[in-house]
Amino acid sequence: EEASRYTCDALSSAKEIRLEYEKEKTDKYGRNLAWVFVDDKLLQEQLIQKGYAKVAYLYGDYKYTGRLQKAEKEAKAQELGLWNKE
Repeated sequence: EEASRYTCDALSSAKEIRLEYEKEKTDKYGRNLAWVFVDDKLLQEQLIQKGYAKVAYLYGDYKYTGRLQKAEKEAKAQELGLWNKE
């Protein structure tokens, strides 16, 4: 619920939303794959930094995977969101 609210707020208040695609625009299930930039900030990274999401289901070598994994490691260390032990 928090992740959904954060995402809706970020998208609705954005001055600019930009999609960046990998070489392949869809995954093996036919789903669209895009990096979402909200006012020049990577939305997926922001969600992970806050502990609202985690890195999972990687079926290839994607451009920002390293950034996302680093953000997840930091969120875990700070016990944010999903990583909160309470």
